[in-house]
Amino acid sequence: MDDLDFFDMLYQGWSKTTGAEDSFWMPEEETGSASGLYKVLAVDQDQNRVLVAMGLNVADAAWITALHGCMADLTRRLHQAVDEAERFDCEKDRVISEMAVLAEENNDLREKLAGYELRYG
Repeated sequence: MDDLDFFDMLYQGWSKTTGAEDSFWMPEEETGSASGLYKVLAVDQDQNRVLVAMGLNVADAAWITALHGCMADLTRRLHQAVDEAERFDCEKDRVISEMAVLAEENNDLREKLAGYELRYG
């Protein structure tokens, strides 16, 4: 699987999660929990809340919500980085090709110069 396919697979998985299209996920400490457990809620623009997960420690809840929140931007930036790398590879190939042509032309001119030096030199 190449990078773009991998990024697309992750994005497609994210897009099927609860509220991916119109909500954000937030951690919230579970009420009545003396053990410090957290739940994750999907919250839409009208502040409607849907339970996504519960029984998490604070670090897990924070990580899950942060990753969920950045997935669309991360995927877009990864695609941009791959596109830019491909453009740079094409530009590098073009420059190398141009250098090869110039090197060949330079060698031809050196041979002509050497011939003139022998003839007139």
